[in-house]
Amino acid sequence: MEEEKTETPAQMLQRERTPLFKFGYREEERAKVVTKLWGYERIVVTNPVYIGPDGYQGYTQKILTVLPNGNACSIHYHQNKEETFHILRGCLRLIIWKMGFPGGAPDTNDIRKIFEKTLHPGDTVTIAFYSPHQFFVQGAEIAEFLECSTPDDPMDSWRIMPSGPLNSFPHLR
Repeated sequence: MEEEKTETPAQMLQRERTPLFKFGYREEERAKVVTKLWGYERIVVTNPVYIGPDGYQGYTQKILTVLPNGNACSIHYHQNKEETFHILRGCLRLIIWKMGFPGGAPDTNDIRKIFEKTLHPGDTVTIAFYSPHQFFVQGAEIAEFLECSTPDDPMDSWRIMPSGPLNSFPHLR
């Protein structure tokens, strides 16, 4: 009688994905470009399942291009996404906000700036879950950065103030 073999989750995933990695790699689809008021983002890859040291987790990599057009991205946060920005070119102004969460619900009337910095090529910063943030170009040159994060989910962008002209944000005047 043959002994029944049980596969670990990692072995099952590898077996299911083997056709994708027939020669040790797979070609990704062409990067999806998403236009924003402040510029655009190219979603290079989203892998919802990756077996890392902590088990199943995924990742997304994007290249964001921020134009010197006088607009800032929204003040927003993510409940399920941690982001790392690595500046490739230009100068990016990044603001991190502190927001109250009384009873676990966000209080958008209780928001204050806790970190503000101009990031330069080679700088890297990680933005934690539930950390409201905003960015815009500092200067007259395009800023470009690599974003590595947990899987991207458009439904997980919680906007406190929408994207718009820099002069529409009282804290930036």
